[in-house]
Amino acid sequence: LGRMSREPVCLDPDDPIGVFPGPSDAEACHAPERWRETVSAEAVSHLRREGWCVIDGFLSGPRGGRRSGADDAGPAEAGSPVKDGESRDRDWASSLRDEIAWLSSVGLLTPNRTHFANHAGERYLFSKPHVFEADMHDPDVRRRVPLLKRFFEDTKRFLPDAFARAEEEAERKHRTRGMTTTEGACEESGEASISENDEASERVFPFPRVTNLARGDDSRVVKLQHNKGNGGCFPSHYDNPGGASQRLLTCILYLNCDWKKGDGGELCLTPFLKRTVKVKPLHDRLCAFYSDRVLHRVEPSFVDRFCLTVWLDGEPGFVNTPEDVTLRLPKSVLQNPDAVAEHLRVSATQRSLSRAVYREVYEESLMKCMKDAPGCEEMLASHEAAVAAVARNAPLAALVEALRERKAFAEMGGEEEV
Repeated sequence: LGRMSREPVCLDPDDPIGVFPGPSDAEACHAPERWRETVSAEAVSHLRREGWCVIDGFLSGPRGGRRSGADDAGPAEAGSPVKDGESRDRDWASSLRDEIAWLSSVGLLTPNRTHFANHAGERYLFSKPHVFEADMHDPDVRRRVPLLKRFFEDTKRFLPDAFARAEEEAERKHRTRGMTTTEGACEESGEASISENDEASERVFPFPRVTNLARGDDSRVVKLQHNKGNGGCFPSHYDNPGGASQRLLTCILYLNCDWKKGDGGELCLTPFLKRTVKVKPLHDRLCAFYSDRVLHRVEPSFVDRFCLTVWLDGEPGFVNTPEDVTLRLPKSVLQNPDAVAEHLRVSATQRSLSRAVYREVYEESLMKCMKDAPGCEEMLASHEAAVAAVARNAPLAALVEALRERKAFAEMGGEEEV
């Protein structure tokens, strides 16, 4: 479970667990300002176009990592060696993993539990088998792991700032290209094209702006996770299902030095009515996606799998607005499934129809995760009730069938692996 070779440091005789024994050099590994380089304009352009992006070498920086999910040649190899002078950078990711593994070994990670309300309004608390986690807002956890504590503090400002800076650069590059393209036309017509260029930018980047990410201690959640294998996984879900949640962006940092094909644990992203993207949980790889607009699941893992997840909130009034939580489509739009499909692809209102459109995907992933575990029967019944409720609404049922045809067409292309 890592490189721990010493006994825990017990500062309090009444606390036998103590703090992480090391080895760890937080000062040498710590470089959050580098996120301004690793979160690139190309990665955020992809995020705004497709709803997700993948950044390899997130902690090691541009020298030690390659980016995928943007305009690149492909992902880095798992466990690939670093060059001279870069081992210190790579240690940041490895040290984070060691601290999570140590927390797990001393029993400070607890089973992942999900609050669940069925269609009758009854509330339950169910655990996902083989998946254990800790919340970095817990001071008892935070005080024991110095490097994770520093990372937690960094995500309050450095991470949203990095995405905002990259977005500004991406939009500037797009405006520059647009002005260059239309310069000749403007000279001939004598008309300004600023408004047209702005409209074109919205078409190119249809997903929400990440400059609207909130800052501050209560504007993000950081959870540590150890999947102990044995088929541990997550069913299809949205990280922001609606209601009072303000989650805008999910960022998952994978910490698996020796991952190889066949180990499982891939993250499967399903942008609405698009091909599923299967993301390998490679070491020092960050995957970011919209919490309220990208359906996702985790495939069963057959080996120990480590990651940490950062959920970044949007600014007040930016997430789960009335337009996001209530599906209102005029009859003229309902009669044009293509227009509805594109609208839902980038809108949080897709959550209203997602279970009906992806009914089999939800059920299959739920069975993978919860089969023979407490809660499986209740979760399946609730899913079936949600699908049935849509089926009773004739206009919505007809729309769902049209969208399912587009889903089937997208699935013909198979899964995209990154």
